[in-house]
Amino acid sequence: MTKKILILFFILTMHGCGFNPVYNSSNETKYKISINEMTGDKFINNIIRNEIYKNSNENSKQTLEININTFYEKIILSNDTKGSPSEFQLIANTELQIIGNNKTIINNFVEKQIIKNTSDSFGQKNYEENIKENFAASISRKFNIRLLTIK
Repeated sequence: MTKKILILFFILTMHGCGFNPVYNSSNETKYKISINEMTGDKFINNIIRNEIYKNSNENSKQTLEININTFYEKIILSNDTKGSPSEFQLIANTELQIIGNNKTIINNFVEKQIIKNTSDSFGQKNYEENIKENFAASISRKFNIRLLTIK
């Protein structure tokens, strides 16, 4: 009996706590987004652009202009006994500049991944492209959450 009362009490208190999921359908972007400039890594920038346009509200009268600058780097961390690279660090550093409402907001996002080198160069290249796609998707999600907080 006390378990039922405890569960009922817990459900009633959680109902009034104000929890609201981030990706709720009522949390749509209030802005029409236009991208002015994209510099840096084209592969990552194109994925970010497509994800941003998916969340743009084309019917809105408020417009935000976005500038995207992405720097992608592949750093050799260690070499094997022959001197060839055995471990890399992939870094994507993206700056998204939001221009709107007579102010400019700069957002920096950094994604890092350490990978091992393989003898299969085709497989290695595909793996790196997959990581770049994941970097772009992660940056897009973080940016869309940031857009929801803009007033």
